[in-house]
Amino acid sequence: MCGVYIGAVKGIRKLTQKLINSLFELEQAASERFWTVEDRSAWKDELLRFAETKKAAQLKPYLREWTAKSTSKTALAEVTLLDDELVRIFGHQENLLAADTDNEDAADGNNPTSNGQISGVFLGPGFWLNDHWHSTEQRLRSQLEFSCQQGHLVFRNGFFNSAADILMAAELGFTGIQIHAHTLDLFQLQMAIELARDCRLCPIVSAATPEELELAVQTDAPHLGLCYFPEQSNHEQSAFVQQAITQIPKDCTRILFAAIKNASELNYLSQLPFDCIFHFGALRV
Repeated sequence: MCGVYIGAVKGIRKLTQKLINSLFELEQAASERFWTVEDRSAWKDELLRFAETKKAAQLKPYLREWTAKSTSKTALAEVTLLDDELVRIFGHQENLLAADTDNEDAADGNNPTSNGQISGVFLGPGFWLNDHWHSTEQRLRSQLEFSCQQGHLVFRNGFFNSAADILMAAELGFTGIQIHAHTLDLFQLQMAIELARDCRLCPIVSAATPEELELAVQTDAPHLGLCYFPEQSNHEQSAFVQQAITQIPKDCTRILFAAIKNASELNYLSQLPFDCIFHFGALRV
């Protein structure tokens, strides 16, 4: 899987629609393998029964608290890239698990998932098939557990919408998830949202095109996200974001998923009526 992944993204160093398509296809292939390697029906049922005992995470209270404490109306959520190929694409960033950490380190603020009340982690497609996964899995689980205990909301970010990815996010201990509309029909997308809710995950449905957004607004998703790729075409992407944000229902939280190069670009995006910006990669300020 790792070799296929590297081959699929070879030469791509920007967040573009082509890259999203490649990542999505890899996620789908990994999901199919997830279900066929072994029968996971009992595991899924147990996970959903356990989720019934948990309280669902809510994003809007976090954003209200942010607005009350900050001079900025838009919260900035950092997304840690837990994959070497993603780091290469988005730019240099500290690996979440580059060094051994424990809860004492996290309490000192050295844990990226606990630096803010809202944050994200971007795992590579089929991450559990990676040769290094076993060496990082337990530390990720521990850090997610610590973040949950601190009352923080940590999203699993990425471009996927399969049941396998949603269930794995819940099992690892994430409290929220990004579900990308992509090629789903309305029924399939609504079912993905419902599965996330059953897992007590806070769902954000993301869209990268007008067609995807048209589909997303027909669901009952409480949070809708737009994707901003300035490297692809700054004019086209700015136009898409400015037009699309007006189509998000007023009762929905407005999210932006972006790779932002500098503080001036962040300032421009912060002027738009987004409630929160999830930033992929290292921001130069």
